[in-house]
Amino acid sequence: MKKLILISCLLATAITTNAQQTDFPKLTGPYLDQKPPGMTPEIFAPGIVSTELHEFACSFTPDGKEFYFSRRDFEKNEVGVFFTKLTKDGWSIPTEFIEMACYEPLVTPNGKRLYFSEMGVKDNKLQMVIWYLERNEQEWSKPISAGEFLSPDKAMYISVANSGNIYTTNITGGMGNAKLAVSQFVDNKNSELRNIGPFFNDGKNEMYPFISPDESYLLFCHPVSQLDDGNGIYVTFNVGNGKWSEPKYVDLGMKAGTPYVSPDGKYLFFTSGERRKGDIYWVSSKIIEELRPRE
Repeated sequence: MKKLILISCLLATAITTNAQQTDFPKLTGPYLDQKPPGMTPEIFAPGIVSTELHEFACSFTPDGKEFYFSRRDFEKNEVGVFFTKLTKDGWSIPTEFIEMACYEPLVTPNGKRLYFSEMGVKDNKLQMVIWYLERNEQEWSKPISAGEFLSPDKAMYISVANSGNIYTTNITGGMGNAKLAVSQFVDNKNSELRNIGPFFNDGKNEMYPFISPDESYLLFCHPVSQLDDGNGIYVTFNVGNGKWSEPKYVDLGMKAGTPYVSPDGKYLFFTSGERRKGDIYWVSSKIIEELRPRE
């Protein structure tokens, strides 16, 4: 009898797994075979990446063949980094990638590291910790602490330039007093965080920076409670000598956060939607270039 029950359970599992694989569409093209958007934002990979849960903060590997994103289930109080990969059989079903309660993955421009954030408990206190994985041939290493200059409770949302400079949200003053900051990569190591200015960090709680690989522009976000025109993404352009242009609002026609631009520079990805029920959207990056100052 026990053997029959075991066989029945295994058969049921096999049928369920096969049904899931059969139901999942065969996606073989770039960007999970999705039709590229124009100047109007569209939900990215509905039903595959963007679901009834809360998806946010995403990143591709430089070759565009791996996609990482955050997914949170508020009812179950669960959050994790998920990924899908382009194989000879097409894009794989998105599955949880790291066995930790983590989010906000960022693959560096050279593809050698993947940074992510974890909100963990230490000494009976919630703490924000930054980790990274190191690429070893085709595999990722186990999680490695990103260092004391970023953790604990110092940084949130990592973005890395070709130079190795790390742009992040400085949360040392508390989550309600976030600042944009940079850690310079000098002599093969990163320096302590330094807040960016002017035009920044003027009390509006600025966060979620994305730096273009060549550091020619910087995207960032204001929270909804601090902004008269709604929660949105702004862009500022590097004008040389460590200075930035006055930020301009990127009008996406909706509230938006956690900006990220694809490795080929063609698309802006961001999070939007209802509170606790966001989706990942994408739009042509021309919307950024239209705001670039003209000489």
